[in-house]
Amino acid sequence: MDFYYMPGGGGCRTVIMVAKALGLELNKKLLNTMEGEQLKPEFVKLNPQHTIPTLVDNGFSIWESRAIAVYLVEKYGKDEYLLPKDPRSVP
Repeated sequence: MDFYYMPGGGGCRTVIMVAKALGLELNKKLLNTMEGEQLKPEFVKLNPQHTIPTLVDNGFSIWESRAIAVYLVEKYGKDEYLLPKDPRSVP
């Protein structure tokens, strides 16, 4: 999975922690926003909103840290530890 990120971003750190908890390897791709890398056509093609973080999993692009975190847990989580089906249950 390609993960476009900035090291100091809280949302980026959230995704990295969720991936680590799931035992997933992310192919981290640093974006330099000061040089406008998020506006390059190849990145805008992946994410029309050109926001960071962005995850590309087998051709499927998703952005916004909370959406990425839920996607990873729902797709790769082996149990309900990180995202219980019943929101009132506590593991």
